[in-house]
Amino acid sequence: MSKLILLFLLVAQFAETSIGSAFSPSSYWKSVLPNTFMPDALQSLLPEDTRPRYGGKWVVDSGICLINYIIICRPPKGLFLLEKDLKPSMTMDISFLAANINSEQKLPTFLPRQAAEALPFSTSSFPTILRRFSLSPHSPQASAMKVTLDLCESPAIKGETRFCATSLESMVDFATTQLGTNNLRVLSTLVHQENKTEQQLDQSYVVRPGIVKMESQVAVACHLMSYPYAVFYCHKTMDTKSFVVPLMAEEGGSRVDAAVVCHDDTSHWDPRHASFKVLGVEPGTASICHFLPPNHFLWVSK
Repeated sequence: MSKLILLFLLVAQFAETSIGSAFSPSSYWKSVLPNTFMPDALQSLLPEDTRPRYGGKWVVDSGICLINYIIICRPPKGLFLLEKDLKPSMTMDISFLAANINSEQKLPTFLPRQAAEALPFSTSSFPTILRRFSLSPHSPQASAMKVTLDLCESPAIKGETRFCATSLESMVDFATTQLGTNNLRVLSTLVHQENKTEQQLDQSYVVRPGIVKMESQVAVACHLMSYPYAVFYCHKTMDTKSFVVPLMAEEGGSRVDAAVVCHDDTSHWDPRHASFKVLGVEPGTASICHFLPPNHFLWVSK
């Protein structure tokens, strides 16, 4: 039996034996957020019968481009836009390829909090982490995990509070603490189509009437990172506008309810941020918006 399989069995056993003395992730959600609907994309990341799902589809994706942490990233088509362009009848090319999670390679799930906190999670422990998961230091997975750990330990920028959630419970705690309430709404981008193909998810979309603006100007965004189990980079940002934007694909007619965040003050952002290059603007000169990639979540007060 490999070390990796043995680790998985031990963690699963730990989760099952501890479940009687503590809340499961879903039970914790219900106890803290009794009036908050859990999006389907978040439910898909819950452990299956307390048994976590590891590895699977690695997410070296668009989320890293949304964070003011300068590494080489290739933002997917249409990720960034200006607020002035967020209006009905506008046509834009957008890639929602990350939405295709109904494949054989499913995303890794959350660990219960007790199991997650029992595992090392720091750059100083990186060699130990690689050994525990039987990964070569030169593997693509190791490189992706190192980016995640580096980001989680990087300093916050002005006006931002950041935290890496290694469990659903810790994500809930961060969101409720930062927003000062448990009367919350969780937004995510929802693609209304089964059997999604790359061509169907990467095409031109038309903004339809019915854009819904959230009242709160403070939000907590949580971005799924690359790790063997579900880890989210969460950060609270001020001076933001949040929207749910209905889109219709020009080919095939598939519908998307897209979560969109607009940042009014970008004067303190690093001028090398991907959005400035894509949109051709300077820091602090425009309200910059972005679509929330599927499997990323935005928390706002109701």
